[in-house]
Amino acid sequence: MSRTLRFFSPEFKLQVVREVEAGATAAQVARLHQLHPNLLAQCQALENISRSWNVCRRAAPAWGVT
Repeated sequence: MSRTLRFFSPEFKLQVVREVEAGATAAQVARLHQLHPNLLAQCQALENISRSWNVCRRAAPAWGVT
């Protein structure tokens, strides 16, 4: 039995993170979307990094740091 490698769009990853933030447990969301719970943890970590980066970009001084 071969496994099929699945790819998930950034929009889908954001959706599952939002579902967990809305109050569902990671296990519930994982079962609903047939995902491994570790994938949700990775999506949450990436979202946190993305949010941190956006905060840093907004707070950057105007002298050429983008």
